Amino acid sequence: KEKFTSSLMVFIGSGGSGKTSLIYSIHKKFIIKNISHFLINLDPSNKFLPFVPNLDIRDTINLDYIRKNFNLGPNAIILTALNLYVTKINQLIEIFNRLSNSLSYFLCDTPGQLEIFLWSISGYIIINIFKIFFKTYTIYIIDIKKCYSLKLLMVNLLIATTIAYRVKSRFIMIWNKNDSNEKDFYTYHSNHAKILIYDNENKRDYLLEIYDIF
Repeated sequence: KEKFTSSLMVFIGSGGSGKTSLIYSIHKKFIIKNISHFLINLDPSNKFLPFVPNLDIRDTINLDYIRKNFNLGPNAIILTALNLYVTKINQLIEIFNRLSNSLSYFLCDTPGQLEIFLWSISGYIIINIFKIFFKTYTIYIIDIKKCYSLKLLMVNLLIATTIAYRVKSRFIMIWNKNDSNEKDFYTYHSNHAKILIYDNENKRDYLLEIYDIF
């Protein structure tokens, strides 16, 4: 028997892949269908959100303060902000313990800095806290417009695979921004191929393409 009554979806993807917009779309659907849910924002650099999060890292972490006092670059500021947020782990556990059985879904927005989930300890801790209280799904979003060549496709898939092994939760990949009027243009291999069939690719060239990545 499933021990969890609530599901949590963590949306991970590079900057501009459409995480926030997708969460907003799901949020609107849940409102229409009267499905109880909870919105979490873990992106301290996001100055505009189309929804009002129930739990917002920006209420706790001040990026301007970190920038002035730690003299860090833009990516390091985000990592530091998440590391500082994890120091409030006891408060997060208290909130999740109180709400985990009262709502159906939890939607979590994250920064576009994938390093948080590739090697940073803060991302690892946050995901594992989620797994204690919820049936956790990692939703990895790939901008299909950035997969127009086989090389870029392999890069995205390798990153997705690495994150999947790192977080060790239910993992779903979503190919985003595949607009219907552009479906023939944004394909995996080239702008001239309407359908990509890997079996028809020259195996030697395919391996050389992957080798060039490294």
